[in-house]
Amino acid sequence: MAMLDGYLNRKHDPALGHKNIWTGYNTMIHYTNTYLLYERSDPEYSYADLLSDKRCG
Repeated sequence: MAMLDGYLNRKHDPALGHKNIWTGYNTMIHYTNTYLLYERSDPEYSYADLLSDKRCG
């Protein structure tokens, strides 16, 4: 999750924190929602419908 936020776990990087995990999680949710929106073949399907779809959040 933290790597989606850009955390590289190098020797001189600061310790991993909850903000890195949370931001990575949000990025993953956006990627998943974008994929699901792209996967839908119905052109009438909107982003608002995707947010109410309980598959990703």
